[in-house]
Amino acid sequence: MNRTKLVLGAVILGSTLLAGCSSNAKID
Repeated sequence: MNRTKLVLGAVILGSTLLAGCSSNAKID
């Protein structure tokens, strides 16, 4: 498995989760 690919996936997943939490907070 490519480590860079794994790190990239983790970063994308983290940023997506963070964006979701931010939008949820704004809605509330």
